[in-house]
Amino acid sequence: MSNVAKLKKKAIEFEQKKQFDKALALYVQILDTAQPGDENADGALYNRVGDLMLRQGSVASALDYYEKAVGLYAGGGFFNNAIALCNKILRNSPG
Repeated sequence: MSNVAKLKKKAIEFEQKKQFDKALALYVQILDTAQPGDENADGALYNRVGDLMLRQGSVASALDYYEKAVGLYAGGGFFNNAIALCNKILRNSPG
């Protein structure tokens, strides 16, 4: 099992225990160490980090992660996912 897989597994365990701050720290660590084009930095993970940031009240940070996810989804041809995230961005920051 790779280091990234271990970190993701541990983050999921923290989420299940409602320890969202610890899960968020692990997810951010995964994204910070990911190289451009790395499969570990996928749109779903950016979306998840955005959701956890939003849950903690960090709307601006959440929107940054959502926007990165939109770019990845649109770049990969997943336009429906990108549109759904754009709608989520608009719901949380209508301006």
